[in-house]
Amino acid sequence: VVTSLEQLALDALVEAERASDATTVVGFGGGTAVDAAKYVALRTGKDAVVIPTALGGLAPFSTDVARR
Repeated sequence: VVTSLEQLALDALVEAERASDATTVVGFGGGTAVDAAKYVALRTGKDAVVIPTALGGLAPFSTDVARR
């Protein structure tokens, strides 16, 4: 669970995903989870599936990633 998009946390997620044999990154939750999943997928070259649980903007439908 990612509660903050700090660079060290994102880097750790990317490394964990690279070490896995998964082919898809799934983001389930609000904007932070969706942005983290898109970032990890982008950095690892894997497909991303995002399942937003709250729609407050267009984040699930864009390729933009917000880093805080």
